[in-house]
Amino acid sequence: MNIRLKFLFVVLTICVALSNESSFKIEGMVCEGGCSYKVKSIVNSIEGVNECSLDFAKKVLTVNYDSKIVNDQLIIEKISEDRNFKAEKIKINKKNKRSWLRNWF
Repeated sequence: MNIRLKFLFVVLTICVALSNESSFKIEGMVCEGGCSYKVKSIVNSIEGVNECSLDFAKKVLTVNYDSKIVNDQLIIEKISEDRNFKAEKIKINKKNKRSWLRNWF
């Protein structure tokens, strides 16, 4: 039993360590329905993206992704390929729920 718990802990730690979350300011969105759908579709089509959410009112996109496959620059480039949108990385002062675990390693 003890070995199983250690193994589970190691697996969960690796998953958390490889996961990254970044936020981006999105310019060029004029409609909540179509533009939001388009931006989220672009981001979700990137291999390694786990999930994304978009706050249309604030024009902020938050992306959770596997940092071994994806980086912030790739996300910005993919969004900017659609000439209607421009993405810029921003820092949001929000404490990550998993930060206590990351601080251990």
